[in-house]
Amino acid sequence: MRSPSGSERLPMESSIADFLLRVRALTDDDRRHVTEAWRAQRDRRPREMAEARYDAFQALIETGREAVYIGLIEEAGLAYLPDAAGAIMLTERNPDLTSLAEWNEVASMTHEALDDALLGLVVEDHAPGPARRLQRSWRALQPND
Repeated sequence: MRSPSGSERLPMESSIADFLLRVRALTDDDRRHVTEAWRAQRDRRPREMAEARYDAFQALIETGREAVYIGLIEEAGLAYLPDAAGAIMLTERNPDLTSLAEWNEVASMTHEALDDALLGLVVEDHAPGPARRLQRSWRALQPND
């Protein structure tokens, strides 16, 4: 991962690579844990989260790393989509709409948490406080921290 100019190596490169490996290996249980953590954080501290996003986007613009952030979102792909939702759609003739709605919510919140975490990783060297807040929901996946 390089800056848009292609010359500067980003200081968080190994953290981002490790994070993307974890994201690609997500299970549906992992997605549920991230969703629960992200929802709790959003519901308890909505203003703090809005301020963290604002500060992180400011740092993103100031560092000129917008293309890096967008590239990482593309690289993460559809990792936020639960396997169970696809299985319901592909195998059930009359899908359980309640279950499908629950998995849709998991997908949506995991996607938002993923975007937040990637933003935090890209700017953590310039905005460490907001970066930590944006990555908080992923700590639910850390083994016994």
